[in-house]
Amino acid sequence: MNELDLVRGINMIGEEHFSRRGGPFNNHLEYLGNCNELLINYLKEELKENFVFYGLTWMDKKNNYNFVPSGYNEQTSIKDKQYEFGNQTASAVREFLETEYLSAIDNGEIISMTVSTLSETPGPDLIFYSGQASEYSHPIKEESDNAKIQFFNLQDVRLIKGKDGVECDKKCIEKLKKGLKLSGEANQVKRLVYYYKKLEKLFYTTNTEKPFIIHFIRPYFVEFEYNLLLTLSTSRLLKSETLAFIDSILHMIVGLLSTKTIREHESLKNRQSFSLQTHSFKTSLNTNIRSVKNNLKEHIEDNYASDQHLNKWVDELDQGVELLYDLTGVSSLLDKADMRSEFIKSGIREGLLQKHPSSLRLQDVVNRFNSINEEKDNIIVNMQDDDLHRFFMFHDYYASDSLLNVFYLTLLENAESHGKPQKKTGLIKMDIESNLRELIFSNEMAQETFKPNNKGLTGNLKLFKVLFQTTSSAQLVIKPEDYKFRVKIELRG
Repeated sequence: MNELDLVRGINMIGEEHFSRRGGPFNNHLEYLGNCNELLINYLKEELKENFVFYGLTWMDKKNNYNFVPSGYNEQTSIKDKQYEFGNQTASAVREFLETEYLSAIDNGEIISMTVSTLSETPGPDLIFYSGQASEYSHPIKEESDNAKIQFFNLQDVRLIKGKDGVECDKKCIEKLKKGLKLSGEANQVKRLVYYYKKLEKLFYTTNTEKPFIIHFIRPYFVEFEYNLLLTLSTSRLLKSETLAFIDSILHMIVGLLSTKTIREHESLKNRQSFSLQTHSFKTSLNTNIRSVKNNLKEHIEDNYASDQHLNKWVDELDQGVELLYDLTGVSSLLDKADMRSEFIKSGIREGLLQKHPSSLRLQDVVNRFNSINEEKDNIIVNMQDDDLHRFFMFHDYYASDSLLNVFYLTLLENAESHGKPQKKTGLIKMDIESNLRELIFSNEMAQETFKPNNKGLTGNLKLFKVLFQTTSSAQLVIKPEDYKFRVKIELRG
């Protein structure tokens, strides 16, 4: 794998991951794990026998370090502590890192390099080195306190018996404290150095002629939750181009993740605002309008039962208010369409979803529509089968009478608004065709085509289009062309 393959691969992972909608937030550990797997493959091919060990870690909001996995599956957990090792890395090095070193961090005996480097404002990268030909030169190494990379020579330290386990010059420890931006005591730093000095000793049991180098590289997004620290140990120096490329890849991974997460936060904020507005409107409708309508209807039924015109108007008012109430529910439901459990709970609670097929028949909706709109062109339907409920399933739940009623009325109002009456009967004919995969509603139009306009309509076909699409249940296609207005529902899967 070359540099171009790695960049393309990470871009593809990002596009695939962030295009999916599995909730307000995706599982970003999956994205990081898949990117990490590509980066490991690249480094192993690039370094070959000089790849010693590698770990990619991040610090959560509770200041705990976590390993980014190599790849991802449903059983992957942030608790899986794992380093990657080269084929020629000594087993003693593997065992020391995976047991003694990580246990010392977990038990609080030593500080975590991940937490130390990522808990402060942006600081330098660090390189520990030892052995022959292990020291970098310009342009990687710059003699400056503000250099992007700070270096620490492990040969300046020697192992001793005692509490700290190491002995070194005071200036050496102060330099490391500054590089790590540690606020703790010097003894904390000494204990950390002791473990890396011991790791160096284990390395040289089988590699007496090679340098021992550990690179600690991080991007500069410290305020971001998924900031990363790459720990890469090699037995040779890296070219400046390679080191710069690794650094840019980390920036690319975290930068893409931070940008997408910011967008998700904005989307969630807008979604919550929309939900609050819908809920407020629905509450007001229920409290101030439905209750008055119900009282009025009851009063007229008790005192003006013989007044047919008044009762007809009240029935129309009753149906209109209830329809408006259901529409607010549909809008609220759409807001949760990509969150399966929330969508189902809300749909059942609002009476828009149910486990069994609806009992509502399209012909009944047509009859009621025609009776209310006597002064307009009536509609007749020509259908092969009235069992249309299987086309209206969302997250394995059927649309209720209320939800189907909103959809059917929207179709009928579109037909009444744009349809062409038959010359002989003066009626607008709606044809309904269905097979195993498709359901098509169509009626003739007076014009060849037009741009659908939802003004004056009860519902919005595009709203249902989004509902079908977001729940991945079907595809709704609106096609006004060739003097016919067609609405097609095509099942997925």
